[in-house]
Amino acid sequence: MSRVRLNLCEVDPVSRSDKDDPVGRLGATAILVLVLALASNNAVAAPKAGRTVTLIAIGSFSDPSVKALADHLRHKFHLRVLLRGSVPFPSGTYDGSRKQYVGEKLLAQLERAYSHGVAVAVTDRDIYMKAKQFRYVFSIRNQRAAVVSSARMDPRFYGLAPDTELWYSRLDKMVGKMVGVLALGRRESGNPRSVLYNAILGFDDLDFMTEDFKPRPYAADKRAWLASADTACKKARADAAAVGSRPKQTSEQLLAIVTDLVKLEGNLLATINALPAPRSDRALVAKLRSAFAQAVSADQAAVAGLTAHWDAQKFKDFVTAYQGEGLGLRATSLRLGSRACADFFG
Repeated sequence: MSRVRLNLCEVDPVSRSDKDDPVGRLGATAILVLVLALASNNAVAAPKAGRTVTLIAIGSFSDPSVKALADHLRHKFHLRVLLRGSVPFPSGTYDGSRKQYVGEKLLAQLERAYSHGVAVAVTDRDIYMKAKQFRYVFSIRNQRAAVVSSARMDPRFYGLAPDTELWYSRLDKMVGKMVGVLALGRRESGNPRSVLYNAILGFDDLDFMTEDFKPRPYAADKRAWLASADTACKKARADAAAVGSRPKQTSEQLLAIVTDLVKLEGNLLATINALPAPRSDRALVAKLRSAFAQAVSADQAAVAGLTAHWDAQKFKDFVTAYQGEGLGLRATSLRLGSRACADFFG
């Protein structure tokens, strides 16, 4: 069943106009709204002499742990990472009219406080750039320093269910990109699977990225899984579009449509469950299966309740919950490299 897509612009920074916050679903999901990797550990070259990274937390950044982030950077990039204690937000950096912090001011303060070496600051507060017409940014950097905001990486920012693993994954990638560019001298890349990707325009791009500078070609089992999953998701999306094209003027018609859509959803789940998981992505495939199974179960229960007693408000609640379910499934599909399944869920 096609699910909602969250069109957001998180630019790193790239000059593109941003888009609105959560929008209606595509394909069959739009009808409901209208009626109501292979992630292998690439070898990393040793950093140039003196290229130590200083990691700083701005404000009350307690989750995820800054120490855990520093340990991850040391392990992933073989870097010397100095961990500094949390520092308060400098005065004059908050824009009350936007309820956001000004990225350029935070970056300037960071450079003044740490005048030597590479400094990367992380914050859980929302930031934007005065120099760009973006509603917000994931990060801002210059030649030596960077500020990364995890605020909108957290699904809870949008009132969605917590997903700590997804949140940490997004933060690891964005900080990893800053480290790669500033400390390791890596150039940005046009490869959308590279952590150095140069056109991060939203969560889709961030989730599709791996943590590797030069992702290796997929292994045979990963290629087989993707081919089968993509084929199944494309067929499910086409079938859902056909179901959604039926008349929908009455509650009976709407109920018949959502009943058939949930059946399609269950069939796709069965297909994905039957596919052998690739060795490199067993954890992510397990996450997709588990979250999808929970979504199907919730949708089946909601449709059963609506069948027993139609209630317009409960139908609206069903649509809202359904949208939220789809966002996590879309993110996991993208992390697995399946744009076809992401399109089905989004």
